[in-house]
Amino acid sequence: ISITEIAGGSGRDDRFIGLHFCLPAQLMKLVEVSRGINTSDECFERAWAFCEQVGQRPVHTQDTPGFVLNYFLIPFNNDAIRLVEQGVASPADIDVAIKAALGYAMGPFELLDLVGMDTQLLLCEAMHGLTHEKRAACPPLVKRMIAAGRLGKKTGIGFQIERWPRFLQSTTADARTAALRLGPAWSGIWTIASRFRSAARMTALTCSRFARIAIQRRRAAT
Repeated sequence: ISITEIAGGSGRDDRFIGLHFCLPAQLMKLVEVSRGINTSDECFERAWAFCEQVGQRPVHTQDTPGFVLNYFLIPFNNDAIRLVEQGVASPADIDVAIKAALGYAMGPFELLDLVGMDTQLLLCEAMHGLTHEKRAACPPLVKRMIAAGRLGKKTGIGFQIERWPRFLQSTTADARTAALRLGPAWSGIWTIASRFRSAARMTALTCSRFARIAIQRRRAAT
């Protein structure tokens, strides 16, 4: 989104400025302040002072695609999604790794669930259309999740938000918990699978899927 282009249609481009609040605004205390070509110094100073008054930390960015944050964040989130597509790690494990090692307040999938897959698609289309950078192109998984109604918080189900109980999420640790809760037979399957590291993850996910079916049948029976 070009601040200068939007300002051009306002009829008062000297009093037009861009304030990009980072979501969720109540947690992320950062605002990117971007002036257009004709934005006056007075307008810029007043906008800067406003950000400070509401407890935000302003940074001055140029009127360029993505400013600072989204220029990094959109490709970063896409890279995380592609790791899931490739079966490298689960959304939960990636979030843990990012938060624990990099000190981020939220993992990429927690953030994606918050803003929505539909929003991520729009961001990708805008960024890729302007920059033509490969990493900004929307991963196919995002479009499939939108088609399946898995937008995140908006629909109650996404990468990290699940309608299933938490212990049934498709991660290695959760699959083990599901197996233990279903009895000795499932625990035995898990124990055997864990001894073969190359096949452990595939078997763990299979255990989790069958566990979901078994619990559904139990609930239906009662």
